[in-house]
Amino acid sequence: MAQEQNVPQQCDTTDAQRIAYNAKYCASLESIVRSAMDDYNHTTYTLKSFQHSTIKTYLWISTVVFAAELAFYADVSGSNTLISFIGMEINIQSKIFKALSSLSLMLSMAVFILGVDTMRGRNSTSSPTSHGWLALSNMAYADCDEDYRDNYRIALIQDISNAITSHLKESNSRGKKLRCMSWGILASVGCAILTLLC
Repeated sequence: MAQEQNVPQQCDTTDAQRIAYNAKYCASLESIVRSAMDDYNHTTYTLKSFQHSTIKTYLWISTVVFAAELAFYADVSGSNTLISFIGMEINIQSKIFKALSSLSLMLSMAVFILGVDTMRGRNSTSSPTSHGWLALSNMAYADCDEDYRDNYRIALIQDISNAITSHLKESNSRGKKLRCMSWGILASVGCAILTLLC
């Protein structure tokens, strides 16, 4: 009789352990989903916003550099110039001056064109899930049985991970263009400064 009473208690302990494991598993997956959504928001919105504001800054800088270089070269080629007033001598007929000034202007223009192309080439924002919210709720309902698997959170985590990967690839591509733009601006300004030494 004592043995018969012990059997239900063992089943209750097993059920209690299963429920406890399921609760821990559910809490762990919920924590992963929250972390994944934080990462998704950072990658999708914060990083993209920072990169776009940097592109706008580079567009502005390249425009200012281009205009300043044109004004400088127009001033140098005139008769009463600021350069001659200061007492500097620049040989505007030398090949080095022409090459450096042309290169400086072309680099500024290339940076501007690359910036406009990068701003124009934005892809659509990937949704954090491809399953749809109703499909996920159906998965959650189907998970509420004895063989608890939490498929809807697993599917959500996988979808968020795929979206993050997609946005990171786009951000990496944009980052390479930003590096090219920054080097282009530096080279353009460097060439403009070297023209003063001609």
